[in-house]
Amino acid sequence: MVTTPPLTDIRVLELSTGIAGQTAGMLLADLGAQVVRPVSTQLPDEKALPGFLCWNRGKTLVDSLEDPSERAVELCRLAQRADILLADTHPGQLELQGLDAATMAAAAPGLIHIWMPPISAGGRWAHLPHDALLLDAVSGFAAHHPATEERPVASVVPTRLHLHGAMSAAAALAGLLARARDGWGRAATVTGLQAAGAALCTLMTASIDGPPIISTGKVVGGGCQFRLYQCGDEKWIFLGALSPELFFRALDVLGRMDVMVREDVAGDFTNILRPEIAKLVSAELEVVFKTRSSVDWLDAFRAADVPIAPLLDPSAWLEGEVVAGACPPVRAAHPSVGQLLTPGLFMDLSNTPGHAGPAPQPGSYADIRDVWQGVTPERPENERLDQHTLPLAGLRVVDASTFLAGPFVSSLLATHGAEVIKVESPAGDPYGVFTAPYAIVNEHKRTVKLNLRDAEQRARFLELVSQADVAVDNLLPASLERLQLGPHVYERANGNLVRCSVTAFGQVGAWADLPGFDPLLQTLSGLAAVQGGDGRPITANAPVHDVTTGAIGACGTLAALYVREITGESQRVFTSLAAVSTLLQSGELTTYEGRPARAWGGVDHPGPNPWQRYYRASDRWIAISARTSEQRSALVSVLNYAGPADADESELAAAIAALIAERSVEDWVVALAAAGVPACQVLERVEFDDPFLRDQRYTKVVHSTTVGRLRLIGGFADWRGAERREGTPPAEFELDPETVGETWGG
Repeated sequence: MVTTPPLTDIRVLELSTGIAGQTAGMLLADLGAQVVRPVSTQLPDEKALPGFLCWNRGKTLVDSLEDPSERAVELCRLAQRADILLADTHPGQLELQGLDAATMAAAAPGLIHIWMPPISAGGRWAHLPHDALLLDAVSGFAAHHPATEERPVASVVPTRLHLHGAMSAAAALAGLLARARDGWGRAATVTGLQAAGAALCTLMTASIDGPPIISTGKVVGGGCQFRLYQCGDEKWIFLGALSPELFFRALDVLGRMDVMVREDVAGDFTNILRPEIAKLVSAELEVVFKTRSSVDWLDAFRAADVPIAPLLDPSAWLEGEVVAGACPPVRAAHPSVGQLLTPGLFMDLSNTPGHAGPAPQPGSYADIRDVWQGVTPERPENERLDQHTLPLAGLRVVDASTFLAGPFVSSLLATHGAEVIKVESPAGDPYGVFTAPYAIVNEHKRTVKLNLRDAEQRARFLELVSQADVAVDNLLPASLERLQLGPHVYERANGNLVRCSVTAFGQVGAWADLPGFDPLLQTLSGLAAVQGGDGRPITANAPVHDVTTGAIGACGTLAALYVREITGESQRVFTSLAAVSTLLQSGELTTYEGRPARAWGGVDHPGPNPWQRYYRASDRWIAISARTSEQRSALVSVLNYAGPADADESELAAAIAALIAERSVEDWVVALAAAGVPACQVLERVEFDDPFLRDQRYTKVVHSTTVGRLRLIGGFADWRGAERREGTPPAEFELDPETVGETWGG
């Protein structure tokens, strides 16, 4: 049995300056790849940049050289010897260096080229720097964040940037798998905007001519069945009763089944999603929660199998019992900062596990001229037959998962060309009650209804599995055994199968058999506490944990498929929401004595300081991000600010806000751009036809015979020479359970 990491001997050149690029490189390094990252001769201060120590673990950091001509020669040499190139540069920069996809396709036809621009591949805002505040402004993430009024909110933790890295790593692995089959490299673009869109995939939706999409909106607190409640001991817990069945169980625990017979609810679960009704029901349930302690409620809801979680302190998360079971952290001595604690591996491969390499050390940077000497780049021996095929075309995936995190594994595989059949119970996926979110996460899939508790229908399911390459599930370990679908059953059905199992809390430990959803992990990991600051805790509406878990699951699956292609050995892949929670806060959770205090938010958080903030202009909101002293001086000049230079932050923010309110966003954006200050308008929740987003194909229209036309997020990657797959609602392609074993390739 092969036990080395799956990407051993794979060479990766990482040209990154942002968090997303460093995250993508880290994920490939964790899988065993030889990742080389050129860095500036000005060494970063590790004590000021905790994330640097985590995101660059296991990499070879090299001096990028001061002479531009010599640097360009060395970068081209390394790119031609690499298997994968990751670049998070702005549009036009790779062309200037001769490292763009077209040039590299001729110079190194076996190279997998992944370009991950911070915002977009073109358009008005493509020049904006690596900055989550600005990305959230142009993508709609800030507009969808819970607030007490209709205004944008800044996220304290840049989770979307890590999602961007995970999606880009998945694209790189899809290209690597395709190259193992035909010898040819491929090029993909994964933008920051596409990553933000993936995070917003359940929120950036609209019905064009069908029934209206019901949403609880962005009000702090959210819907009555899926929100934080304060208990009698003043502690907070998150009630995760997302589906009708779970909500009915929760009402039974609360002794409030009468909620369903209210005149405005009328027995219809979808009515409680309406903001005006959710607000009234929430107020009634708040009173009930106050009657007992958090410990009492946690025990009662867990006994009824209702997902529930207490609000925890973020400082204890990485070393707590949940993470210990899902992805144990890494402890190591570091010559600069002393004892260092970082997140562990975010995915686990049963036969070829990865390894978290050592953190970078001062003075250990290599000479770029010494790297990969003597390496001869491989060139394809056969003729390329089709340049327009997506890299995973022909890959067969059976998806037996529900809700969001598990289905997003196969959704991302389908984006890259895989053929997916989704197996649902006769009652359907419980997530199907949310029409548009269900459609986006399950498009490009055919569905079949099978009762896996029935022996005959379970046999049909296993017949389907017997012909597949991949099987995805998100069932708890105990549930798989109850369904008689333990590992040996899958192995007998298909010894060549790669399985991907997604759970909330991992496979071992006291939490392993507990269900969970995205905001429960926000609550447990302390993310909700950090976002709320000194006020009430706040969970984001966007399911970043779910979607990033899907992307990490796709990474692990593709790495396992690559191993199978090379060695013939199949294996099982595990990931969890809990493991991914440590990725999404990896910079904040990296710990050592004397590290800077982590950022802290508040209700309607406008930004980290007066210089990086959302402000209201005369007509709409603007995002300003003046990070450097030069940019801040320029901002003061453009604003004509004449106040005291030593004003405290609150006074300075108020003064800037008053000045910004005097003119329109367009006036300010033009003036600030001329002065070199990054700024942009903030998208509002309803602006699906924003010209910039339209030019970037941020959304698309999907036609459904059952619910009419839906506007959904447009895509998660673009492959050079291949068109995106058109939207295909899963309900349009339901298969006959009697003949499902004959459907592959149909």
